[in-house]
Amino acid sequence: MKPLRYWVSLPVVVVLVVLCYRYVDVPVAAFFERLLRWNAGWRHYTAHLPDLLTTFVIVGTALSWGAYPVARARGRTHDAELLRLIGTCLPVSFATKAVFKLVFSRTNTRAWLAGYSDPGFHWFHGGALYASFPSGHMTVFAAFFTALWFYYGRFRAFYAGMLMLLAIALIATDYHFVGDVVAGAYAGVAVSFAVRWLLGRIDRLRDRMS
Repeated sequence: MKPLRYWVSLPVVVVLVVLCYRYVDVPVAAFFERLLRWNAGWRHYTAHLPDLLTTFVIVGTALSWGAYPVARARGRTHDAELLRLIGTCLPVSFATKAVFKLVFSRTNTRAWLAGYSDPGFHWFHGGALYASFPSGHMTVFAAFFTALWFYYGRFRAFYAGMLMLLAIALIATDYHFVGDVVAGAYAGVAVSFAVRWLLGRIDRLRDRMS
């Protein structure tokens, strides 16, 4: 599928994000805040979860590109293409979420709950308190699982289930608003579609030149 066909769904996602912003994000975040406040142990645990996203991207990218020439040398073209896609999607999706976070500069859910700012967008503000939109974890892992989906589609129910669990965890622990998660999932899938299409174009160009 060409990226253009996927981008046709962008207006639908924009509408969903706007609806979440207007009617869903605040009440859902407030609901889980009440649950966290009620259970002090759970609140303490979720407040100190390690953020291993950067480590995952670095290790995943290194392992993918390290295994790529091995798979090619053994004639495992299918696996080599997957490794190349993952090795490219991980850093691209990480960079994409970083750029979008700076552009949109939405107040972090917990920063809003603590009274530091309103739960809106503060365009190009930047800073740790304004880095909620889109969810970086959803962006990176949606790109990762979409890459797996392309080459090992028989496990698609597992991929979708893992992304759903991640989305629930991010929302239930007040790390993100619902709209942040929706946007992150869409951005991650878009990255995989775009990178796969671009790599395919590069391969075809190289074949014509050889």
